[in-house]
Amino acid sequence: MGGIYGGYNFQSGNFVYGVDGEFEASGVSGDNPDWPFGDSSNARIRWQGSLRGRLGYAFSNNLVYATGGVAAGDIKTEYFDVGAKDSGSTIKGGWTIGAGFEHAFTSHWIARIDYRYTDFGQVTDWPKTTDPSWNEHNDLTQHSIQVGLAYKF
Repeated sequence: MGGIYGGYNFQSGNFVYGVDGEFEASGVSGDNPDWPFGDSSNARIRWQGSLRGRLGYAFSNNLVYATGGVAAGDIKTEYFDVGAKDSGSTIKGGWTIGAGFEHAFTSHWIARIDYRYTDFGQVTDWPKTTDPSWNEHNDLTQHSIQVGLAYKF
C-alpha cells in the first residue's frame, strides 16, 4: 500500500500533540476458507484513510508517540460456494490505534515509522439461508507497519 499523510502539531515543553490524516491506495486482502463444505470468501481493501489524534514526547531530534482515531475503507468482497459466485463492495467505517517514532534529520525533513491496528468491523458474507446464525462473516482487521517521509513547514 502507499499513500500520502499530513498533520498539524503543537509543542509544550517536551510534549507534542496534534492531528494526523492520511489516504492510501491498498491491495491488502485476506481469505476465509471453509474446507469441510468447499465454500470460501475473500475481502480486499482497495483504499483506506484515517483521521487521528496524536500525543508524543520529544527528545533530542526524536519523537515517540501514540495515535488513535477513526478510519474508513473501501472493501471488496467475493464469495464462492460450490460453483456459485457473488461479490460486493462497501465503504466501512472503523477505528485505528497505534504508536510510532519520528526522527528529524534537519529542521524541515522528518522520517517516521509506526505500527497501527485498524478494525473495520465485519462484512456479512453471502447468506446461505434466511437464518442469520448460518451466515458467514469476514472480520476486517489489519496490522500494519508504515514508513514515511515528511517535510515540515
